[in-house]
Amino acid sequence: MPARYESPASVLAGNIPSYWAAAACNAGDASLVPVFFPEHGKGAAAYRQARRICASCPVTAECLDVAMRQEEAGGGRHGIVGGLTPAERHELARGRR
Repeated sequence: MPARYESPASVLAGNIPSYWAAAACNAGDASLVPVFFPEHGKGAAAYRQARRICASCPVTAECLDVAMRQEEAGGGRHGIVGGLTPAERHELARGRR
């Protein structure tokens, strides 16, 4: 059985958010960690896979909200969260200011 892991959302939030049970990334499979949080320079294929998972997720908006709060607090600048890359979240945060 694969090791349990925390979803991208729970890693960013520092705890397990209430919506996590419904998250598409909550498969309980540690092999998804590098999909959402790839090593530097290995992101393109992983990001495409993560975006496909996020696209089918019923709680993407909630996840993105957590990621944006982290972005605005100066953290959370790694990996696909809420369907967006770090650069996309950064641009979205700049647009909110």
